[in-house]
Amino acid sequence: MNKIARACVWNLALPLALLGVIALATEGGDSIFFPPLSQVFSAFPETWDWARVTHDVVPSLYRLLVGLLIGAGFAVVAGTVLGMAPRLNLLANPVIAYLRALPSPAIIPMFLILFGIGDLTKIATIALGTTWPMLLNTIDGVRSVPAVQLETMRVLGLPRLSRCWLCFRHASPQFFAGARQSISLAIILMVVSEMVMSTNGIGYAVIQFQRQYSITRMWTGIILLGLLGVLAAWAGETLERRCTRWYAGLHRRQELTR
Repeated sequence: MNKIARACVWNLALPLALLGVIALATEGGDSIFFPPLSQVFSAFPETWDWARVTHDVVPSLYRLLVGLLIGAGFAVVAGTVLGMAPRLNLLANPVIAYLRALPSPAIIPMFLILFGIGDLTKIATIALGTTWPMLLNTIDGVRSVPAVQLETMRVLGLPRLSRCWLCFRHASPQFFAGARQSISLAIILMVVSEMVMSTNGIGYAVIQFQRQYSITRMWTGIILLGLLGVLAAWAGETLERRCTRWYAGLHRRQELTR
């Protein structure tokens, strides 16, 4: 058995075992809130057909991706600048601490007044909530750049933009650590915003199934959200490995020299 096959077995063993336990526990039961797992799976293709995918899944993915990209872009730029300017970071720290502690769903009423119930409100909610883990990790990563490297860049006369890029590259492992947290937050905020102020989306569909007492279809939506989270996490980890190959190579070289 090769390495990829072993990894797949180890990754799928526990989820499959849990699904088996749940299937055995719910099969033949008469609970309206916990229908048999086989019934949920059989209702999945019918519930999430192509029409519902285009009406609910595609808009949710669009909001999720755009909100994450806006949050990541702001975190990269602001985090690099604040990390390289200690006085500016000290000045901005109280504002960042306040906004970070403020729950993003609490801003939804203000966004509704400013932007209405369209996509812009949901994207703004996702972007606001996902910015802080990436921003704070980027600031810490940039501030950890050794002073010798900073002085070397100044002595070599590198342009400020090049220095910013090299500092962010040094901080990229910390940035991606924050991005992993932001992906989970983005899915949560996407669902919350769609449940309270939308006419489409996965969150909207789930809350509508619950209100119609279509519990089996509601569970299909919950399972879909879980699968979306797994795929998003996998995509984020893949991107992280590609963008931080230098970091893994550095650690390998350090281990070889010991």
